[in-house]
Amino acid sequence: MSYFSKALEIQEKSLSSTHRDLANVYNNMGAVQDSLGNYSMALSFYKKVLEIREKVLPAVHIDLAIIHLNIGITHYRMKNYSTTLLHFQKTFENQEKCFSPTHIMLADICDKIAMTYYSMKNHSNALLHYQTSLNIRQKSSQSIRPDTAVNFYNIAKTFEHLNQYHEAIEYAQKAVDMARLLFECDHSEAKENQEYLGVGVDTDNFRSSKCETKSTSTRTVASQTLHDLWTCTLIDSLPYSYILDLQSNAS
Repeated sequence: MSYFSKALEIQEKSLSSTHRDLANVYNNMGAVQDSLGNYSMALSFYKKVLEIREKVLPAVHIDLAIIHLNIGITHYRMKNYSTTLLHFQKTFENQEKCFSPTHIMLADICDKIAMTYYSMKNHSNALLHYQTSLNIRQKSSQSIRPDTAVNFYNIAKTFEHLNQYHEAIEYAQKAVDMARLLFECDHSEAKENQEYLGVGVDTDNFRSSKCETKSTSTRTVASQTLHDLWTCTLIDSLPYSYILDLQSNAS
């Protein structure tokens, strides 16, 4: 933290108030504060980044998408979900103009929007955006990926909350099938997932305690893969990755 503080002090004296390097330092300071749980302080730095970038960059630029993403994630941590959605939507709108319709980054931001709706218990909108994400992934050149399996799992989980249990089982099976393509068939997690689906599930009573206990292993695989997904989709230049605590959303 002291390193960034010294860098900020030097650059504030030597650079113009709208210099791109100054915005980068503010961005790093925001990332540090976010990692420490100082979310209000993080947002104050991110606001400075946004102000600079809006002045010096064209309206459509990936750096604007990134700062809206960072602001959205910090608001998500604060459970300010409505504000989170505003910034995630700005990220999507910007990326939509920067990338092809099948670019994986568009799928990733749709996932984040869906997860926010899911946290708000707005499962219909969550499902819509998870399905949009899946549609993008399936049209991409690399559709057999861990994040596609996670996409299937998230759709299954959302269908369960909508009491559409047949659809939930269908997509849970797709998640397992995809996982078996990606991992060894005798992998312990793959076996546990298969056992979960192998339980004699009464779809009229899908939320039985037995079924919920079995679903824990599926959540374990999905949560770890989502952890990896969120890590790799964020900007490598930032000193800290932003990983959502998925366990809080698993209930």
